[in-house]
Amino acid sequence: MQRSRQEIAAALEDGPTVGYPELAAGEHGLIGTALDYRIRYWFGITPASQFVAARGVEALPRAFDEDDAPDGFMLFVACRRFIAALDDLVASLDPINRRLDVEQEESLDRQCIVLALLEQLFRVGPRPGSRLLAKPIAANLTELLALPKQAWLDDLRELAWAFDRRARDEDWAGRTAMLNPTFVGSRDLLGADADLIVEGCLVEIKTTIQRRVRDNWIDQLLGYVLLDYEDQFQINEVAIYLARQQTTLRWPIGLLLGPATTEKLNALRREFRDLLRTPLKVSAP
Repeated sequence: MQRSRQEIAAALEDGPTVGYPELAAGEHGLIGTALDYRIRYWFGITPASQFVAARGVEALPRAFDEDDAPDGFMLFVACRRFIAALDDLVASLDPINRRLDVEQEESLDRQCIVLALLEQLFRVGPRPGSRLLAKPIAANLTELLALPKQAWLDDLRELAWAFDRRARDEDWAGRTAMLNPTFVGSRDLLGADADLIVEGCLVEIKTTIQRRVRDNWIDQLLGYVLLDYEDQFQINEVAIYLARQQTTLRWPIGLLLGPATTEKLNALRREFRDLLRTPLKVSAP
């Protein structure tokens, strides 16, 4: 990994940072999830019913106690209508492979932030201070799309425009992309899903303000590669897109795993599958 560390240091040293790093830590996480959705829309329109956010809608009734049930029901209905209308709303903006103007971008970013709030609800449950659950509860689509703070919209717009520039540098426009892919082995690891695959390159999107790459991010990417038990996506390269640094870092599979022949990779995948499917043994104290 020494060579990779040198490449990372060279790429990130004194580089620019996009957006508003003074946002609170929880807000950075929310913007990161919203950017995942926004970048997917640069490549194509995935049916909203397939998003993790749609599962967040179904989790809404559990976020309210009996006294707040009427508010919860109104929000539930508004969010269901949002998911049902979303594909047409996005299609009307025509975001694929192009930079939107300020008004169009803000409209799409509002939708992506609501998706992020719903995904957050599904993945971690009701969070204290969640904009989605704060009173007065959004009772219709207009109120739902008014939830994002202006600072969030400004930040997401700059990140989206920065990605458009980077994607053109990478020559990604018009390329075949798999958005939010799951793998044959995903069921063995809590339904693990990746960000995107662009013609054999598995890309993980990170919105950190730190100018470094954590080792566990690379482990995460390699885990996805190994979950592709049947080599469905023919991944030959992995990449991390550092959104705030406008930087894409790439590693051929052979660099990370050694000479990655098909036979060797298949053997590693079988070992990984067997490990995940082996019951844990807990010793008595």
